[in-house]
Amino acid sequence: MTLRIARRATLRRRTLPKAGALRYHGVPPQRLGEVLRLRAVARLGVDVRVGIGRSVTVAATASAQITGPGGVLVIEPGREAEWLGPLPVSALYGIGPLLTELRGKFPQVSACFC
Repeated sequence: MTLRIARRATLRRRTLPKAGALRYHGVPPQRLGEVLRLRAVARLGVDVRVGIGRSVTVAATASAQITGPGGVLVIEPGREAEWLGPLPVSALYGIGPLLTELRGKFPQVSACFC
């Protein structure tokens, strides 16, 4: 799984592999994200959005779906399709306006984007 962190009010993102951190700290992914968020606020004065998922795409999309200045959203392994299914294609990480427009022109390939 991948841990995705996005600083509030910037487009900069950081990706961290979480498997080692989970083994080291021995905590569930939700708790790891909460600790990371609290440390960022305490040490840097910045609230962050933490998305946790099996891939960078899922983790980044999760962090983008968090409303407000900060929060933690964990997408459990095996539940990605269920969680991503209702989202519009434009909400997926890496899918910009051009790909969204192309998907509209070629609906037969829409499955490639999901």
